[in-house]
Amino acid sequence: RTQINISHLQQQLQKLQTQAQLQAQQQQRYQQQMHQTQSTLQQYKQDSKQRQQQIQQLGKQLSHQQGQLTSLQSLQQNALGVNNQNRDKWLRQQDIVNVSPLVQHIQVADSWEAAVEFLLADTLRALCLPQQDYQRIIEQLLDGQRLPTALMLVNQETESNIPDTDSGLLSHYIQHPVVKNLLADIWVADNLAQAQQLLVQHSKSNCRIITRDGYYLSHDWIRTCSTPASSDKAIYNGILARQKDITMLHQEIRHKEERISRVKLEQDSLQQQIKQNQQQYQQQQKQFDQAQKQQTELRHQIQNHELRIEHLQQREQQIDTQIAEQQKQITQIQAQIKTITQELHQALATIEQHEQQKQVLQQQKQQLQEKLSKSRSEARQLRERQHQLEIQYNALNSELKAGQQACERIDKQLQGLAHKKQQLSALIEADKAPQEELQKQLDVALQQKITFEQQLANAREALDNINQDIRSEENQRTNKEQGIEKMRQQLQSLQLEWQEVKVKRQTCRGNLEKSDFVLQELLLQIPQNASMDEWQTLIREKQQQIDSLGAINLAAIDEYQEQSQRKTFLDQQNKDLEEALRTLQNAIHKIDRETRSRFQQTFDQVNHKLQQLFPRLFGGGHAYLDMTGDDLLDTGVAIMARPPGKKNSTIQLLSGGEKAMTAVALVFAIFSLNPAPFCMLDEVDAPLDEANVGRFCHMVKEMSEQIQFIYITHNKTTMEMSEYLCGVTMKEPGVSRIVDVDIQQAVNMAQIDNK
Repeated sequence: RTQINISHLQQQLQKLQTQAQLQAQQQQRYQQQMHQTQSTLQQYKQDSKQRQQQIQQLGKQLSHQQGQLTSLQSLQQNALGVNNQNRDKWLRQQDIVNVSPLVQHIQVADSWEAAVEFLLADTLRALCLPQQDYQRIIEQLLDGQRLPTALMLVNQETESNIPDTDSGLLSHYIQHPVVKNLLADIWVADNLAQAQQLLVQHSKSNCRIITRDGYYLSHDWIRTCSTPASSDKAIYNGILARQKDITMLHQEIRHKEERISRVKLEQDSLQQQIKQNQQQYQQQQKQFDQAQKQQTELRHQIQNHELRIEHLQQREQQIDTQIAEQQKQITQIQAQIKTITQELHQALATIEQHEQQKQVLQQQKQQLQEKLSKSRSEARQLRERQHQLEIQYNALNSELKAGQQACERIDKQLQGLAHKKQQLSALIEADKAPQEELQKQLDVALQQKITFEQQLANAREALDNINQDIRSEENQRTNKEQGIEKMRQQLQSLQLEWQEVKVKRQTCRGNLEKSDFVLQELLLQIPQNASMDEWQTLIREKQQQIDSLGAINLAAIDEYQEQSQRKTFLDQQNKDLEEALRTLQNAIHKIDRETRSRFQQTFDQVNHKLQQLFPRLFGGGHAYLDMTGDDLLDTGVAIMARPPGKKNSTIQLLSGGEKAMTAVALVFAIFSLNPAPFCMLDEVDAPLDEANVGRFCHMVKEMSEQIQFIYITHNKTTMEMSEYLCGVTMKEPGVSRIVDVDIQQAVNMAQIDNK
């Protein structure tokens, strides 16, 4: 009981409780930081989502505007006749690149576009050339060369000397030197009445006036802009306005692209902040988990200390109860010792009696041993006598055998004599004279036979007597050995009893020595009527009472700690699995989100490029991609194509050539998004007519700056566009030969031959 130290455990418990309170406060601070970080993260995610929606909305608007721009550019190119093969061929021969029509360089004030377009007409498609190229073309014309039909060239470096101060002239509303020079002497008026007044003021000059509402007049003639003057009027009507729309769309597209870039930068910044906050949240989560783990360990330690204190208190109570019970048992055991002492005296007296009996038995043992030695000597003598008798028996047996052999010989002799008797009887019959002598010999032989038989009977009788003596001696020896064995068993049992008493005596003395009791005092305290059986019965009852109390499991605390540690380990594993599951789910959501984002981005880019390429290939119309489902992960994609002049509801209503051109537009849109090193086209132009082949070839030529095209074709127009031809001929039957032609080299050779 003195080894139990509860105060030390109580001090440790107070320290652990203090640490647990501090750890709980730290854990609460970590939790508050986590909530703050999580709210910030949610705000960042919400802002990122808004930015993403804004990017998608701007992307849709940008895609729509780019589609409009592509359609307007296609209409503008068709109106200006940009796809003029003869003109393009002539420009390539002149090594003139990066030329643009005049309409792209003119800036006209609002409400005057129709008037300027009416006055300029074909001049709008004039090509603006650098001064060096312009001078070179002039020199060629002076040398006798000719320009392609309907081709006008403009020196884009020309400067205008017409002042912009007079707002009454049309040149005041135009910002291009060449156009200013062309329209230098044309006056402007808001309406026809104002134009008439101007004519009156300039009655002496050749004055030309144009009005906002579309009247072009002079002193002796008038012309209306709203009325087409030629078949080409419908083609060129609205070119300047369209060019202005194209310029505005370019500006808006550039503005939206810049805005999308800014929003994407903000989105990237938000994503970076989200990533940093997620890392910070994960770090705070780890700190919180670590604090929670430490808090759990402190709680376990506190519970362990409380349980140990409670267990020690219970142990103190049990020890106090046991001490009281032990005092009672000591009193009872002292009384029992007195009884045991008396029994010990009786046992000692019994031991003395046994000692006396032992001495008597030892004397009896000595006597029996002497008798045994005598019996052994007598048995040895009897064995010797038996041996002698056996020798005599063997001798008599030999004599008997010899007698038997003699009897056999006598029998043989008798047989011989009988045979002789028969012979003699025969002889007697023949001669009876020797009969008496033979009778005498027969009597002698019979007498010898009787003598031999008497000797044999005497020998057999002597042999039977000897055997009977041997058997009687053997019986006596056996009886004596049995008596000796019984005495030996009695002696062994007495020795065992004596040894048992000796062991009990030593045990009693050892117990007395351990209990610090004095033997003589115990002997005096043992009652005279003490019984060994009663004391043993009392000891068994006490042992049963002790066993009924049950075993004290001193390892229960260690087992509880072990199971508690195992539970903590399993809880941590479960927590790790749940965290891994959350991480996996977040990764899946992130992959789905990125997949949706990249799919939407790729879809928008391909759709935008398709909307640009389709009008250029068809000379108008529009096409776009449409999703068949709402979920971006499993939606399908349908292509909607409407060439100019058609209102088909499905792509199956298109002709073969239109389907081929639509497919080419889609393939080129995909290639423009992710260009490959080369592209092979196998007779793509086969179902196309001549006009569509020209647009197809122009598109291939334009995209060949980024992608190398290898195509198989039978169309001459497509072959003329190629830079290198590779064909197969068969001059001889069954023998083919490859023919290679470098187009540029062939053109150079042809030019040399012409010169």
